[in-house]
Amino acid sequence: MQNVFLFTGVFLAAMGFLIWKFKVVEILRMYDPRTCKDKDGLSRWTGIRFILAGIVSAALFFAPIHESGRHLPLMLYLGLIIAVLSITAYGTRKFS
Repeated sequence: MQNVFLFTGVFLAAMGFLIWKFKVVEILRMYDPRTCKDKDGLSRWTGIRFILAGIVSAALFFAPIHESGRHLPLMLYLGLIIAVLSITAYGTRKFS
């Protein structure tokens, strides 16, 4: 189970790096070149937040979730990921 967190974290961080450094905002569903005011700002905003979500997910790989036998770490993880991605989605509205 913990390998899923690592793979998800690496995937999100890699996507964030591509979006941030190489300005590959075309892979975002909400991107419309006709209405986007600032492509650089959009790529910086979403890329950094995707990297943050990837770090949160990959950090859970090192957490002893199965040893605790409780669901609190998993619920905390889900809350953090949902919060980071919700803030990302809400913040992208200022670029369109």
